[in-house]
Amino acid sequence: MCSSDLGDLALATSLSGSAPARHGNRATDLAPQGVYPCAGEDRWLALSVTDDDCWRRFVATTDIAGLDDAAFASFEGRLAAHDDLDRLISGWTSARDARSAMVLLQEAGVPAGMAMANEDLVGDPHLADRDFFVTVEQADAGPLTFPGFPYHAAGWTPTVRATPPLGGHNDE
Repeated sequence: MCSSDLGDLALATSLSGSAPARHGNRATDLAPQGVYPCAGEDRWLALSVTDDDCWRRFVATTDIAGLDDAAFASFEGRLAAHDDLDRLISGWTSARDARSAMVLLQEAGVPAGMAMANEDLVGDPHLADRDFFVTVEQADAGPLTFPGFPYHAAGWTPTVRATPPLGGHNDE
């Protein structure tokens, strides 16, 4: 939870006189929503179903048995059965590669993203298309890949330079 969300909780507490219900990592306005295990060691997929249309796309795309139950057709039904949905979704995600599941869901218009380790970030095609990483020739180590400049603007090309080798600027 970010600090900007705390105002609503403080207001709710002052109006009701009691602490608001705890929801853990779940959003109160999305269902299902969570981070689900995928195939492989420590591989995860975050996804959020934003509305009933998104739910229908999710069901059609994943073809998970049982999701077509009428009880899940509304947000209220999905929210009430969130634990059951999490089990069904985890069964589907745990048999799939995180990147493949992410791409499949994103292409269907379902917000999804894999939790990425460093090697995932460096090899990510989305980041590569945006020139997020740059390769710099280091005098003592050869070519190394680094995050590039975080901002890009039309008509301006940022440059990332190599560090000087040991003693390289002694004369200066």
